[in-house]
Amino acid sequence: MKKILTILMFVAAFGLVIGCASAAVDLTDHDFDGHFSMKVPKNATFKLTDADNGIFGSGDSYHDSVNNLSATYLMSADVNDSFVDKYVNQFKDKGADVSKKGDLNIIDGHGINVIMFQKDGELLMIESTQLDMDTLTTMAESVKF
Repeated sequence: MKKILTILMFVAAFGLVIGCASAAVDLTDHDFDGHFSMKVPKNATFKLTDADNGIFGSGDSYHDSVNNLSATYLMSADVNDSFVDKYVNQFKDKGADVSKKGDLNIIDGHGINVIMFQKDGELLMIESTQLDMDTLTTMAESVKF
């Protein structure tokens, strides 16, 4: 009986590992109108939307309804670390958990995952209610401005 129970526990653990591995999102390179490129889910279909009413007041926002994924891009002389910190603090003030990984601001908005970062006056905010933070981090780390 112990042997059967041990085998069943091994099979269950193996199934759990396989199930987690299959949850990984298959990514491919995508160019966003020459502004930047980033690895995105293979099934993503992005539509350019008007970001004038968005968080930054301007910029280009790309939305993929399949993965409930948005990427908002802004290039401005005003974009620097202080600019990003201002918006990250707005998330904090609303109760989001914020951490850093290198230059990436990782924001768990309890229902929405957000990564925001800037480089040399170019800002990118990636957000999704469907994709996990590991996937968004992998995507952000693949960005080429």
